[in-house]
Amino acid sequence: MSSARDPESGREVHRLTAKRAWNVHPTYHVNGFLDDERIAFAAQDEGANNLYTCDLRSGEIQQLTDGKGTTYALAKLAGERGDGKGTDAFHMAAGYRSHQVYFVEGSEVRGVDADSLEERLLCTLSDEWVVGVVEISGDEEMVLLPLLPRECFTTPDGLAGFIRRTDHLNLTCRLLGVRTDGSGTEVLWNDTGRFVGHAAFSPVSRRYVLADRASDPDNRSDPLLWIIDLETGEKWPLRTRTPKTGHSVWLWDGSGAVTHGVVTDGGEFDGAEYIQIINRDGTPRWVGYHGPPRYYGHCHVTPDDRVVVTDAIFRPDAITVVRPTAKERYEAEVVCVHGTDGSFGQRSHAHPHVSPDGRWIVFGAYREGRKDLYAVRWA
Repeated sequence: MSSARDPESGREVHRLTAKRAWNVHPTYHVNGFLDDERIAFAAQDEGANNLYTCDLRSGEIQQLTDGKGTTYALAKLAGERGDGKGTDAFHMAAGYRSHQVYFVEGSEVRGVDADSLEERLLCTLSDEWVVGVVEISGDEEMVLLPLLPRECFTTPDGLAGFIRRTDHLNLTCRLLGVRTDGSGTEVLWNDTGRFVGHAAFSPVSRRYVLADRASDPDNRSDPLLWIIDLETGEKWPLRTRTPKTGHSVWLWDGSGAVTHGVVTDGGEFDGAEYIQIINRDGTPRWVGYHGPPRYYGHCHVTPDDRVVVTDAIFRPDAITVVRPTAKERYEAEVVCVHGTDGSFGQRSHAHPHVSPDGRWIVFGAYREGRKDLYAVRWA
């Protein structure tokens, strides 16, 4: 662990990793921390991806698993590096209270205790399925697996081709709940003709799921972001500024979601990036615009749901916080420079992640041929 003052904000930024070529933390959900000052992450070392924890105060790193492969199957099928036999940061989730780390490795869903290192097999998956991004419920009693039919990946056209194949062949994706006590699994939702790779339980209830229900990318009017009510079987789209929005995350109180995207309607804000807060019932709450120029990025949110944290939307090299102040108005502040080279896809992006107590922002940075993890205290 080493520390340095950020050249712009003056905040102290801690570099958490300096070994292993790719150090990547979980993303997209509010459950990446094992407690307020300890995170879980994945890193490749000696031909395998292993899981680790890092204490943000001391920098101490502990290895949790002995990996069986370099990446999960999804990366291999998408034409990226790796053998597809292991796990990675997109296929793990941490239990904040239980100190358990849950992950998919090969065909197995497993859990490991970050304190005792005891490892358990929760279930084994059929080879017909490929798992999307792993999430965990707020009560930590269920891991949510978006299951994608392997058949949708039999095309060389990348993500857009996978989605089109699912849509045009009317393939069925599935949401599977895996109970963390080891008592079995439950099919929560089947979705025909939709590519569902990201889905997350509300932080306060397993009744509601926030899901990207992707259809043919050429159908620009088809909404991407939906709420699924598992109790009633109903579903409804969120009224995002543009139908094909970006990655999204729940507000911590479950009352809505934060998303972002680029405006393409030719109107006043055409070409600008937007950040939007939407109520759970689908109605808009707030939207703010930036640019052009605009930059592809990701959003997270502080536990009081008042501040949005971004990694590249305002500028491609910095962590920026956004405080909504009024309709279409906000204040923006640079927290620190991350300086990542984002040209290597999702694994090289910063993906800011706020701790449950709101004091820490953890992010990654790919620099000079290696990806490392960093943490900054800002609140």
